[in-house]
Amino acid sequence: MFNGIDAFVWLTQMNVQGGSELDPLIQHRLGKELFLYNKLLRFPLKLSTNPDDLYDDSEPTSYAKKTAKEMPYVYT
Repeated sequence: MFNGIDAFVWLTQMNVQGGSELDPLIQHRLGKELFLYNKLLRFPLKLSTNPDDLYDDSEPTSYAKKTAKEMPYVYT
């Protein structure tokens, strides 16, 4: 949770067509899977301690950079 927002739910809502219409528990679980492919997502999870950072100027999380691999399937 970041500022009251579940990061995994956010990943699903931003990267899966119709993702915001899914049950919140499914959004959370799907978001966990998407996090493994964070670097390859259109809107990857990016964390920063700088409140002035802009989304496009921040790099994806370092964990995701280390674990990113080719996606075996595509969510649509």
